[in-house]
Amino acid sequence: MAKKQELYVSFKKNEYKTGKSDVLECQADLLKIMRYFENLRRIKIEKNRLKIQMANILNEIKLEIDEINKKFPDIKIPGEAKRKTEEIKDWGIEESHSERYREIDAELREIQEKLKELNF
Repeated sequence: MAKKQELYVSFKKNEYKTGKSDVLECQADLLKIMRYFENLRRIKIEKNRLKIQMANILNEIKLEIDEINKKFPDIKIPGEAKRKTEEIKDWGIEESHSERYREIDAELREIQEKLKELNF
């Protein structure tokens, strides 16, 4: 068996204090990191539990919707009526929405420019 040798080192009092405080701060930081990771682990577990719960609820909703749809009669729309409904869908609703979004974006850019001017 190998002999145990002891080594003694002397430090100045202020060096010892700063070294000791550095070591204690590192230990405290490591404990904070461990606590942070423990919180992340708990959040991950809760997130997965909520995902499963949400999937179950969505499946139940889908089953209820299917049951409701079974109670409605099947409607057969004649070809002419189908064409009219398609024409109604093509009345440019999407264009007005995209126009409105462009207007909102332009106004938002103007406000952001004014804010930049005020900050400088």
